[in-house]
Amino acid sequence: MARSVKYFYDIIIQEKDSLATLNEWQPQADTANNLLTDVSQSKVARWRIFSWCVACCAYALDVLFDLFKKELGVMVQNSRYGTLPWWEVTAKAYQHGHNLVWQNNQYEYVTDAPDSRFVNFAKAVESGRSVILKIAGGSEDSRQPVSGAVESGFMSYVKRVKPPGSHVVVVNAEADRLKLYLKIKYNPLVLSANGQLLENPSQKPVETAIATYLLNLPFNSKLEISKLSYELKQIEGVEAVYLIEAEGARHEGDFEAFAETYEPYSGYMVIDDEFPLSDTLTYEPF
Repeated sequence: MARSVKYFYDIIIQEKDSLATLNEWQPQADTANNLLTDVSQSKVARWRIFSWCVACCAYALDVLFDLFKKELGVMVQNSRYGTLPWWEVTAKAYQHGHNLVWQNNQYEYVTDAPDSRFVNFAKAVESGRSVILKIAGGSEDSRQPVSGAVESGFMSYVKRVKPPGSHVVVVNAEADRLKLYLKIKYNPLVLSANGQLLENPSQKPVETAIATYLLNLPFNSKLEISKLSYELKQIEGVEAVYLIEAEGARHEGDFEAFAETYEPYSGYMVIDDEFPLSDTLTYEPF
């Protein structure tokens, strides 16, 4: 962690005070706090201003060293061949329609073509002796499976770059579907009986908060009812939240009930169109 400007200033002053030839530079036993609170003409002494500038430079260098260490750590983690983080970085590096060549002891693309990258989300998890590699395209606001052509090319890419003997299962699926039945205890001075803001009936803050919560979940994160309830209770007018029933399903699978957490098969999830929040949320005055 980067040390402060005050820290470096005090170090400089300690060194200055140890040199008898600099005793004429006043004040003696100076500190950063003394400098910042000094209202005398000594505050603008050139040696003090110069020392403060040097301390600022030392602080900036310390920050750069911290950033370098962090970046280096990420590079080391992602460059370990065959690890789960390596798979995630490698998946996002796939360039559709571009050939791989063997150089520098690894498969690489000759040209960098960002417009040919369609795998924008990837998560690798272990399952027995296999690696489950979940992928998706689209954007943060609208995740979606990559096209069939891209998936086919990606599968060939995985076979080429994977460690020999390893088994990789690629999941490229539509969003999991959710049904959330919740009871919302509300303040009737703020919200209406159907969840609208009294001061702006066009807004339904609970429904918006649930959609936003699901949208902001990192790829392949679990839905946790306790955390969702906490977010909903931060809304003005929401006094309490009770879970009645929660179910999740793969895109074309059967719904299964859950009480605490749900991990999406596809890596992401949405409220099922056939069970909109307007039908599954119940509002009761507090």
